[in-house]
Amino acid sequence: MNNKNVVAPVYSQIALDIAMRISRGEIQESTKLYGRSVLASQYGVSPETIRRAIKILEDVQIDCSRANALRIIWHHSCGSSC
Repeated sequence: MNNKNVVAPVYSQIALDIAMRISRGEIQESTKLYGRSVLASQYGVSPETIRRAIKILEDVQIDCSRANALRIIWHHSCGSSC
């Protein structure tokens, strides 16, 4: 079955949005993002959806440390070829 109307889960879309913002330079390394509840309000989703989006980012080696806010720390292991 080939369904061209398949839509990615919302948490995947959010992870992609954050990754794209990083790649465009809108989010710099060590940037503090707001906590899950605030991000959830900004994206209009539940904090659990934000947690799943962050998990995707961590899986691709974009660390999101959590003190009082999320802090983006990514690893430049592939140089400029990423």
